[in-house]
Amino acid sequence: MGGLIIKLRPHEQIMINGVIIENGDRQSRLRVVTENARIMRMRDTIDPAKATTPLEHAHYLAQRVISGDLAAAEASAQIRQAIANSASFLGQDTASEIQLFIDRCVVDNDFYRAMQYLRTKTAHADKP
Repeated sequence: MGGLIIKLRPHEQIMINGVIIENGDRQSRLRVVTENARIMRMRDTIDPAKATTPLEHAHYLAQRVISGDLAAAEASAQIRQAIANSASFLGQDTASEIQLFIDRCVVDNDFYRAMQYLRTKTAHADKP
């Protein structure tokens, strides 16, 4: 039996195919069997007002693809530009490494993995 296992804390919210779902009073576990469902934990999202760096903006764009608010083709070009803009403070080698990873995610249509990766890179990057 395959599928994605999601463990939810009490009152934790997730978005599945654009619909926000909130867990009840107890921890629960869900198994999603539909492939390519767009799923995102709301705790992993970034508020657009707080997306002040190019990498945070790229994270936000990936988030919008998952929520269904932005087409993947349009987002990939904007994400590529945001990463290029980050080269001035990250360095060209780091920006190129990030771009390579994100390009693979885009080819695989895995914007959640892209979003998670960008979140980790944002946490380690100094703000310009």
